[in-house]
Amino acid sequence: MVYNNIISEHNDIFYPAFNDSHVVRALLSNRIWEKKITDIFPLLIKDTDIVVDVGAYIGLHTLTMAKLAKHVYSFEPQPLIYQCLSKTIKQQNIVNVNLFNIALSNKEEDSFIHTNNDGDASLAGIRDEKFNQMFPCHLKKLDSYQFNKLDFIKIDVEGSEWQMIDGAIKTITLHRPVIILETFKNKKNKHMLEQFCSIFSYTSKYISADNWLLQPQALN
Repeated sequence: MVYNNIISEHNDIFYPAFNDSHVVRALLSNRIWEKKITDIFPLLIKDTDIVVDVGAYIGLHTLTMAKLAKHVYSFEPQPLIYQCLSKTIKQQNIVNVNLFNIALSNKEEDSFIHTNNDGDASLAGIRDEKFNQMFPCHLKKLDSYQFNKLDFIKIDVEGSEWQMIDGAIKTITLHRPVIILETFKNKKNKHMLEQFCSIFSYTSKYISADNWLLQPQALN
């Protein structure tokens, strides 16, 4: 399905015309989205790096990372949001980004994703009454892509981050990428974060909002 009649554009970046998310508001007011995260990208990403953006949305972080990295693999499961991102990449003639209309998880199957009018989406299910829409999507494991090199992963998947990581265990173990992870602040996620760092020998550092910087420790 083509959604051109409900897609708008601002500064060569496309977005859903009806969308009133914080990301779109930042775009339209020419503010940097998640500035604290964006500011540390240059400290973490080198021009030889291979990067994965999980939950790319309209691509504001993808665009920044594409300027820094050798190549970016960007995943966005929502069809309309994906079309916006695809139009942006084409409009700006960006050649070092590959896009995938896929939801990364710990399964490989057809499924459904929950979303709302602001474009938030989650495989984890409906967290509040705003998640009032559902559409089909295909799930894949990051491990199925078998990267020869992977240096950095950004994960923002609205509550399904641990399923996504579960489907990336081989990749993380092999390549030990730096990770920026959004995970909601609660006891369960605190435990999962501690468990991840213990199992994979990573350190965690709080950045802002619900975002954490996970860095691999040197292995003996």
